[in-house]
Amino acid sequence: MTRKRMVLPVVCLMVFILLFIQTACSDRANAAERMADQANQIPVLMYHGILTKEEKQLQPDNSNIITVDRFQEQMQFLAENGYHTVTVDEMEAFLAGDIQLPRKSVMIQFDDGLRSVYRYAYPMMKQLNLNGVANIITGRTYMDYGDEWDPARNQYMDEDMLDKVSEVFDLQSHTNQLHFYRSEQGTTDFVLKSDEDVLSDLRLNKDRLSKYGDVTLFAYPFGDYNSNAKNLLKKAGMTMAFTTERGYVKAWDDPYELKRIGINPSTTLEEFKGIVLNTVAPIFEDISLSYPNFEQTFWLYTNYMTRGYPDGLFRPKQHINRVQAARMLMDMV
Repeated sequence: MTRKRMVLPVVCLMVFILLFIQTACSDRANAAERMADQANQIPVLMYHGILTKEEKQLQPDNSNIITVDRFQEQMQFLAENGYHTVTVDEMEAFLAGDIQLPRKSVMIQFDDGLRSVYRYAYPMMKQLNLNGVANIITGRTYMDYGDEWDPARNQYMDEDMLDKVSEVFDLQSHTNQLHFYRSEQGTTDFVLKSDEDVLSDLRLNKDRLSKYGDVTLFAYPFGDYNSNAKNLLKKAGMTMAFTTERGYVKAWDDPYELKRIGINPSTTLEEFKGIVLNTVAPIFEDISLSYPNFEQTFWLYTNYMTRGYPDGLFRPKQHINRVQAARMLMDMV
């Protein structure tokens, strides 16, 4: 009788342990599945102009211009494979840790505001239901480039064209009149001009684009910037700024030093696929995506709920190992 009374608690304990293990395994599987559907780095594709193969022969050495055919196959790949094109508001929320973006996420940016965007990119992306960002040099919007299309030179979109492309593109800032590179000084007017001139230029640029929505994203002319330039952008109400440095955007990056990936005439479709498929990268040197506590650690890390990062900031710029991760968790606020 005593033996029977002892067997029942043991069986109950074994059942409890089995149920606990099953639940833990299920939770791990669900966590891994959720993480597999989220991106922790976003490719921001940087374009400038598009021409047909025949038109490209008129500017054969311009590495900022790709052919219509090449651009079309890239956009079709995104559309056919269910990619989400990130808007300015979504990127801002991603950088703030307020949202997670799907694994198949990409931002498409066009710098300068060239007329070929209106002629080729806009109708193609509209048909494929893709969104983009056009960083506009507004001072060139109001210059007279003539009504006739001339692929041999750079023509910029006028206000009527901007009105139309705004159906597909968030229109954002690339200065009003400070997009000039001074080779003798080795930098741009945006960096060289006085604080007053820069702020005045940014305000005019924002004012001219304000009818299309909030202007909070900035693209550095020729990728040049310094700490003072970053401070001026903050004063002007910009919440993020993009360089020409190659790389992906991560949630913990400095929002005024964001990287992009330039797409040029030599970028093959296979290279393009490799770029846009690479949206999940390990943030810890020795903790894989399948590690049992990865989701919790990742959440704490991206929501700035831990301290003790290697660089002393809430947005570390280097990977950390498991010991450092443990210290982060111990130092939770």
